[in-house]
This record gives sequence, structure tokens and C-alpha cells, in this order.
Amino acid sequence: QPDFERTSLSAVAGDVKSSMLEELDFEKEAENIEEFRAFLRDQGLRDSVTAPRVYRDQTTKKVLTMERLRGVSMVDAEAIR
Repeated sequence: QPDFERTSLSAVAGDVKSSMLEELDFEKEAENIEEFRAFLRDQGLRDSVTAPRVYRDQTTKKVLTMERLRGVSMVDAEAIR
């Protein structure tokens, strides 16, 4: 039986709001980036794929400071060739 509480418009709006606020928490986003960098390292992918280094001492909930990377997008097949 479906969970009608979750299908109400207010519940959906609440979920969207919660997700958006989490995305705007740059300390949380910094953690996500660092986890992704660790995943790349653990999978032996650091020679072909990277993610920016986060400068934690200059990152807050409202400011995310990262290394600038120059390169091409992983989804740009033409540029990768």
C-alpha cells in the first residue's frame, strides 16, 4: 500500500527544500568532495580522473574554497580523444 504522506504536495516540497538546503551547506559539500577524492584514490583512478582539493581552513557553511583545475569534463568525449 502506498505511503500517501510521502505523496502529498507538502511532503514533496519539504523533501525538495531539505535537499536544497543540504546542497547549500558547503561544509557538507566539502565532505562529499573529499569522499569522492578518496574513492578515486582507492580505485586507482587518480592518474585519469580527479576532483579539486578542498581548502578546509577557508571553507565554511556558506563558502566553499577549492583548488582550480584546468582540463576537460569527463563527459566531453571529443576533448578526451
